[in-house]
Amino acid sequence: MKKIFLIFLITFSLLFTFSTSQQIALAQNEQIFVVGEGEICVTPDTAVICLGVETLNNDLSIAQTENSTKINNLIAILKEYEIPDNNIKTKAFNVYQKYDYSQGEKFVGYYVSTFIEFKTTALDDIGTIVNKLIENGANKFNGIIFTLENFDDAYNQALEIALNNAKNKAYSLFNGELNILKITEEKNNISYLKNSLGYVNTISEATQFMKGEIKINAMVSVIFENVQ
Repeated sequence: MKKIFLIFLITFSLLFTFSTSQQIALAQNEQIFVVGEGEICVTPDTAVICLGVETLNNDLSIAQTENSTKINNLIAILKEYEIPDNNIKTKAFNVYQKYDYSQGEKFVGYYVSTFIEFKTTALDDIGTIVNKLIENGANKFNGIIFTLENFDDAYNQALEIALNNAKNKAYSLFNGELNILKITEEKNNISYLKNSLGYVNTISEATQFMKGEIKINAMVSVIFENVQ
């Protein structure tokens, strides 16, 4: 029993010595690692809208023609609202066969679907634009994302807040002048407001899409050195 206790005492003494030496080394280096966080809330100035047309016909050629005609009509409407070509793009195109399995396997026809995505800064007109598109053939609505045209400026503000947050933490731990040895930008986080629906037949002219706010978070890891 005495022998076991002696071994334990020696082991504990070595661990304590190692721990103490680590603390002394850290104190001599006088460096500190701090994580700073910053967040800002901004009002979006741009909306990205995705909707489409789905057509069904037992003749594939007819289904494709109907689908293409309706999509072209939707693009023409977007141009009426002065949305430029470079803000309109085809998001997806799909063709598949539809079967009814309620009574065996009965071929129903060919589904052809095309989604277009467009970007606009006319946020007050979104309800009117979407309603017009639905009235003219759009029967699938895949959501709206409110975002910023110039994201970098807003994110840089969040980064500045994060760095100041790191400095405040460091000064609360160290008295005296500090130098920054290293700054590492961590992965940023953006919280978008997204409204999403599936199939639609109509949207009221009075429908309003609330743009809300966008939260932009930034995080930095900073190593400081005490110069005194």
